[in-house]
Amino acid sequence: MAFTCSQTDVNKCFIAADKDNSGFLTKDEILNVMRDAAYPIPEDFDKMLDEADINKDGKIEYGEFARIYSNNLR
Repeated sequence: MAFTCSQTDVNKCFIAADKDNSGFLTKDEILNVMRDAAYPIPEDFDKMLDEADINKDGKIEYGEFARIYSNNLR
């Protein structure tokens, strides 16, 4: 089962991953969603998160998350 979200479901996916309702995703939250969906964790996962974290605050905010998905849907 692949972890996928259509463009229209990005908000729902973000909310589902944001287990503590903080408004951002942590590395652990993203890993938990990927594991729950039986999605393989890439070897370069940390690098991918660093690239996604545009403002370098250590968290993935909704805009950063949406950008990842819009890039992956192309």
